[in-house]
Amino acid sequence: MPGQKIELTVKITTDRWFAGGTRIRIPEVPGLVILQTDQFASNTSEIRDGRSWVVQRWTLDVFPQRAGDFTIDPIQVQVKISADDSGAVEGALYTPPTHFSTTVPESLAQAEHWVVGLVLLSAMVWLGWKWLPRLPLACCGAALSTLRQQLLELRKPALPGRLNPDNNAGD
Repeated sequence: MPGQKIELTVKITTDRWFAGGTRIRIPEVPGLVILQTDQFASNTSEIRDGRSWVVQRWTLDVFPQRAGDFTIDPIQVQVKISADDSGAVEGALYTPPTHFSTTVPESLAQAEHWVVGLVLLSAMVWLGWKWLPRLPLACCGAALSTLRQQLLELRKPALPGRLNPDNNAGD
């Protein structure tokens, strides 16, 4: 669905070790916003056929801006990996292209605006717009306060019909 985040994971494995930083070159794709929101990879190890392998996982956040078919071209990953006795080997690896489609659900086909968000956020909205500013903070107050702040920062035109605070003046 347009606006809904898709997590694209790039997984790099070696039976040696990483001898330098990994760099990812994010391709530009019309109709997509692709973000590398984490500066660092998730690093783990695993055993394969009795040998230890080092694993890096990089997550890219992909946001389709429209409905349609998309192809993310191969993503270049620049790595530096230790070699036996000769120091390190540096080079570029490429992911396979990624293909996917997005559609607008029938229930939103006629809607002018909608917000794609977490179910929790939607549940909080339905409790009533005027209720949120008076939310008493106690245990877990920071999390509730953050949620309230994020909700209040939504642009008013992005909130459809009944959820738009300007349309709820009498509620």
